[in-house]
Amino acid sequence: MRASVVAWAWGIGLVAFFGVRLRREVGWYVDFHEWMARQGVASDVRNLDAPLILVIVSLVGALVVTHGRPGRALRALGLGGGVAPFAKGLFIAFVSVLPMLIGGAIAAKGQADFSMDASDALSPVISGAVVPGINEEFFFRGLLCLVCIWVGRTGLWSVALPSALIFGLAHVPWNADGFPGGIPTVLVTGVGGFWFAWTAVRWRHNLWVPIFLHIFMNGAWGVWDLADGAVGGGVANLLRGLSVTLAVLLTLHPEWFKLPKSWVLARDEKPLNEETYRS
Repeated sequence: MRASVVAWAWGIGLVAFFGVRLRREVGWYVDFHEWMARQGVASDVRNLDAPLILVIVSLVGALVVTHGRPGRALRALGLGGGVAPFAKGLFIAFVSVLPMLIGGAIAAKGQADFSMDASDALSPVISGAVVPGINEEFFFRGLLCLVCIWVGRTGLWSVALPSALIFGLAHVPWNADGFPGGIPTVLVTGVGGFWFAWTAVRWRHNLWVPIFLHIFMNGAWGVWDLADGAVGGGVANLLRGLSVTLAVLLTLHPEWFKLPKSWVLARDEKPLNEETYRS
């Protein structure tokens, strides 16, 4: 393992994470957001600063540890390989989340509001699914996990577990109201974070898989109003469990679904890194 690579990636990442998390405590930042609100800037637009910061930091961090080589940085983040990995991620995620998409539609029958216009319907999908699906996967799975595995040659568990913990903690308030009531949310989102990292590694270092899984799952959760929070209820968790199970089966047994075994790592194969990929 190249400890210096892990130290750089995590050092850059933690500074950005705490900066984003604590930004609302900075006076000039609060004043600037209040000024934008008075100018009529929508809250969804004002709150894009944190996602943009995390995406930029992920790209910069990958460039730092790959010595400024863009192609190598994208490959380290799990975004290399052109159109094929993108298409695989889209396909695998869509098939996996069909239970949530179809089951949610059935569960919401007669309750969903189809009277709103397209912009009103699309806004929560973008803010609640597309934006977090991209920035959270770039940062928590891309920079903190895949970059360390690809360039730093570390194992999955050593980076995915702490990343999952931070991912869970990012979803609850850091005050007396956040704990202990937020512990179930930390656990659910933390396990989900580890699972996202696992899918990226098993699908041959492909970040597009968890990106699209995250987007489709959040989208189904929000569009069909399956539950108010990440913990969910009976029907929501049943549908989520079915989708997770289907994704795991696709990953472990692609041949059952007539998919090439070469799309995923073998059960006993270690995560890909620069050295093993070239060999």
